[in-house]
Amino acid sequence: MEDNASVGKAKAKRQFNTVAAEYDAGPGCFAHFGRRLAAAAKIHPGQRVLDVASGRGAVLFPCAERVGQLGEVAGVDLAEEMASATNTEAAERGISARVQVMDAEHLDFADETFDRVLCGFGIMFFPDQLRALSEFRRVLKPRGWLAVSTWKVAQTAK
Repeated sequence: MEDNASVGKAKAKRQFNTVAAEYDAGPGCFAHFGRRLAAAAKIHPGQRVLDVASGRGAVLFPCAERVGQLGEVAGVDLAEEMASATNTEAAERGISARVQVMDAEHLDFADETFDRVLCGFGIMFFPDQLRALSEFRRVLKPRGWLAVSTWKVAQTAK
């Protein structure tokens, strides 16, 4: 029997695979906030950056521009179609950054690999957010930075 986390991940994966081709096409909403998140993270040329829940590259592409040819940007996403579509677009743009299919709660990178870890509008989809954050910290170099964006949750008075 599958646990709730596995069921939730499978559902999210199906949904994002279904919409991958049209997701945030063109200069979409996420692209705007991706540029802002990359700027807030103060990414510099030559750094190694991880973009978690890459989707269609809203964070990945501005990070790649900022690190330049001396840096490296890796992306991860649970949905194969998102990764494939983003990799196709990266190749078309001449950007070396690539997205791998990977679970954010189980990152397949060595400890202390990245100068920056970013996650734009993805963390709210992770069933075990503390596990994901622990993984983000594990792969960050000492003094590395984590930058995350998410929707504001409205609070109602009782």
